[in-house]
Amino acid sequence: MLAINRKFNFAAAHRCTNNLWSLEKNNNYYGYGGGDEPGHGHNFEVYFVFEGPIDNNTGMIMELASLKKVIQKQIISHYDHHYLNKDIAYFEKHVPATENIAHHMFYEADNIYSGANISAAACHVRESAEKEATCYSDGRIESHYWFSLHIPQIMSFLSIKIRFTFETTSFDEGLGIVIPDHIVQKSISELRERLYSFISAKDTLDVLFLIEYCWDKVSKELPLKRIKLVSDDYILESSGPGKYGVGIKDAFFAAHKLSSPNLSYEQNRLKYGPCHRFHGHEFRIECSVSIEAEQVDNKMIFNELSSKFKEFIKGWQYINLSDLSFFKQHPSTGEYLIQILYDEADKVFDESIYRLRLWETPNNKFTIRKKSSDKGSI
Repeated sequence: MLAINRKFNFAAAHRCTNNLWSLEKNNNYYGYGGGDEPGHGHNFEVYFVFEGPIDNNTGMIMELASLKKVIQKQIISHYDHHYLNKDIAYFEKHVPATENIAHHMFYEADNIYSGANISAAACHVRESAEKEATCYSDGRIESHYWFSLHIPQIMSFLSIKIRFTFETTSFDEGLGIVIPDHIVQKSISELRERLYSFISAKDTLDVLFLIEYCWDKVSKELPLKRIKLVSDDYILESSGPGKYGVGIKDAFFAAHKLSSPNLSYEQNRLKYGPCHRFHGHEFRIECSVSIEAEQVDNKMIFNELSSKFKEFIKGWQYINLSDLSFFKQHPSTGEYLIQILYDEADKVFDESIYRLRLWETPNNKFTIRKKSSDKGSI
């Protein structure tokens, strides 16, 4: 399944409070996000994800320049530099927690593009470095919580970030969150203390133990869906005992110009704008591969997968994409490029890739994932 992802930013104030509750009850339930007027603020990041067929004439699912203008005007402008509780009608009666913001923005985008060839697949909102939320088209709502561990013993990394993803399929818009923040923060705080006690008592702490220990402790108390461990070099994901994936990150530098043989020169110029001129990008890429539990415990597997991926990327370094035979007949769009990369990389990794991500710019991302994957689409 192919999806495009566009990033937006907005600055806003909000206060997570249920108007039917007392100040004390709101503070107890929403933690730092509750409280009395006037609330607090964030520099929010929001990612809209769309799916659809590639247009044979343009090589695109949709025009990202058009998407940017429409979403910015019809959605983002109503949130940017506003007090959500009072300036957005929906949040006069619903708590503007991160999950509810993602939920409401998703349906705003879905309504804009209803009846079109594309469809909204998800909306992901990043409130801070510690809290994010995602709303999916099938009604699922996820909340994501991050925390960091400074563990020199793990794979020689000075620090590692861990993300817990919790999910609900019966979202209560009135409450606006999947789990009360204070419950999650308490669980994470206790987990961090336990982990540091292990670290101080051991010379080493392997990655498999870390992810399984986290899963065991947190899933007993909360509706845990996934765990993600992130280092500078790789990502380790788990959606339950025995279900593991490794994400390897790299980049390549390539040039191209967007031009379709099915369009005239003037049509190409109008359709692709500045991208019709010869230019280039640093394409960032992340390849996620399924692995077995015994491989997680083998520290060499991460180096082996990384080396194999780097060798694959060499073939894409410092080239003009327009010189490739496929792109002599088709526009070298991100949609077509990621399909080629996925097909070739999946052969290298014996068809074990469950997700491939490609950033053409920091704001424009393309994703291919296998339908059977339960590792999330964001």
